[in-house]
Amino acid sequence: MNDRINTAKKEYLYAKPAICYERAKLWTESFKETEGEDRAVRSAKAFKMACENLSVNVYEGELIVGVAGELKKSGILTPEFSWQWVDSEMDTFQDRPQDPYYITDQQKDYIRKNIFPYWKGKSLEEHFLKRVPEDTAHLIIDTGIIENDYKWRSSVGEVTPDYQDILLKKGYKGIIEEARVKLNALEMSSRENIDKMNFYKSIILTGEGIISLAKRYSKKLMELSRSETDEKRKKELIDMSVICDKVPENPPETFFEAMQFVWFVQLGGIISENPLSLNLGRFDQYMYPYYKKDLEKGIIDKEKAEELIECLWIKLSEWVWTISANTADFYAGYNQFQNLTVGGRKRDGTDGTNDLCVWKLQRE
Repeated sequence: MNDRINTAKKEYLYAKPAICYERAKLWTESFKETEGEDRAVRSAKAFKMACENLSVNVYEGELIVGVAGELKKSGILTPEFSWQWVDSEMDTFQDRPQDPYYITDQQKDYIRKNIFPYWKGKSLEEHFLKRVPEDTAHLIIDTGIIENDYKWRSSVGEVTPDYQDILLKKGYKGIIEEARVKLNALEMSSRENIDKMNFYKSIILTGEGIISLAKRYSKKLMELSRSETDEKRKKELIDMSVICDKVPENPPETFFEAMQFVWFVQLGGIISENPLSLNLGRFDQYMYPYYKKDLEKGIIDKEKAEELIECLWIKLSEWVWTISANTADFYAGYNQFQNLTVGGRKRDGTDGTNDLCVWKLQRE
């Protein structure tokens, strides 16, 4: 690891995971404004509001940017899924033996007065428990016997975005355009069509949201470049600003652009649902064409590619999964299980190993 990565790794290791209620605040404000609308559209509007208003922070030396809260290691709240366990446990967040979170008294007071009251009787957990026999509920919730409760206290997750065939090829602009074409082709003539229309509307809103978040980072990076005195870092900030202005709205063309694109998708998932196992999939397969092309053109070398991958790995690690004490006992280490595959076989059955999974060994 070079000095940049060593510094970033140390900052990550010594930073204390902290609760941030920004996302929950914005989500609540949006839902208050959209009472009576379709649920998918309401969630999409809340996501877009969050993308347009969340804190935009860039940290010293970063090459891949984007955080879900005020701090690098922010644990966000998703009261639409569950809020009761947070209310009962947050006074002891800092003192619990496994995976503690830092939270201030001011934060706790604001959350209890301005966020939780709205969600009383509306959360997924409350709706779920109404359908579960009482004796079963006593067995599955915060007992330490089984760890089932995390499945409804945040998104179920267990998904892998289709980077290879959809996201990287189309960009969100292309996805939005497709959704608009399909939306315009429908008429409000049946319940099925209305559901489809709401689905396409939600796709458009979420796409616009993640694009707006990237544009805000682009603007922030350019602002930082103007006051940067180190010429090397100034150029980095300008280059990153250009990248964030381009992706994920448009398909990436370089390895650097593709790396930032991937992180924006992962970040969008975090903001949307705080899910478990939002996976990278076959990372080396869909990233290799960008790496190979840039290497052949002299745009990148192996050392720079390694640095960018390590920057992404740090961003993935910074995501703090906000979970109950019971769940933390089962899944220690703030782990979100962002899985990926390296090597294996290609779709045609041939060997899929490439430089992104073996080049370091080749150098050595």
